[in-house]
Amino acid sequence: KTVETYAVNYPASFDFLTTAEGANDAAARIVAVLSRCQNAQIVLGGYSQGAAIVDMLANVPPLGNTVGEIGSAPPLAPPFAEKVTAAAVFGNPEALKLLESIVHPEVAEMRRAFLADNAAAPLIVFDIPLLYEKTGQHGLDAVAVVSAPAEVQRQRVLARPGMTTEKFEQILKLQVPDAEKRKLADHVIDTGVSLAETRHAVQQLVHSITTEK
Repeated sequence: KTVETYAVNYPASFDFLTTAEGANDAAARIVAVLSRCQNAQIVLGGYSQGAAIVDMLANVPPLGNTVGEIGSAPPLAPPFAEKVTAAAVFGNPEALKLLESIVHPEVAEMRRAFLADNAAAPLIVFDIPLLYEKTGQHGLDAVAVVSAPAEVQRQRVLARPGMTTEKFEQILKLQVPDAEKRKLADHVIDTGVSLAETRHAVQQLVHSITTEK
């Protein structure tokens, strides 16, 4: 499989009226990719003004339903919109809710199918972001939370390419506080230590779970 990335070409600025140029450029790119490969799967991502571009393509208010009024762009045509399998946006809560309403049921069905296919396994592990935020813990036998001190977490996240303090703080606002997740969890794995220590803690936990009667 081949994975391609594309940086949308438009004059990003505080003037959101230029966002339509980005939406049109993204739409043209999607059409070009699908013309080359009809089985391609498209993932959209954007932050702030980039999220507004995704809004336009997905026809999400406040920009996506005002075509022509404030410089908005038309949404993706159905044949191309159907090839968008996922999207990640920050800066527009309504767009995020809409995307979650589409993605989460699909993920839940995939989880049910995976459980059915691996019912005889001694241990099944799901790596679930925003578990408590989206009440994803229901139906699980136990929950293990990985946790590091706040300053360690901050340093690690801000070291990622393209990450900024503003983005990091926005992500934190979407999450249940770490202290609360630790209280809710059945097991807590400390990742504020060395990788070797964390790996050993995971091995001990797996051994404990798979040997308990």
